[in-house]
Amino acid sequence: MEKEWIPIEFEYKDLKKNRNKISEIIEGKKPAVIIRNFYDLDLCNIVVNRTKEFSHFENENKIFKKIGVSLLSFITKKSDYFAQADAARGTLHKIFENIDDPRKKI
Repeated sequence: MEKEWIPIEFEYKDLKKNRNKISEIIEGKKPAVIIRNFYDLDLCNIVVNRTKEFSHFENENKIFKKIGVSLLSFITKKSDYFAQADAARGTLHKIFENIDDPRKKI
């Protein structure tokens, strides 16, 4: 029997009183957190459009659709991991250039 997918959900305005619930993700008790009204819808659309520009890269003749680097790379190919992590930071900087970066709200 599969576990039911039940995330933690709350409004952004209630973040402070729900911070302790986030530990349930770390402990593996919950699969995700959904914070409603966390980011402005117009900014979301800008981020989506910018992400589409950066989300393809080639590696060993395969095309991937993601931004960032796998933690598995840290274990298997450390030098590649740090090079890709640096590239990902640059990409994220471009995606959030001149708009609010949601990572700074946490």
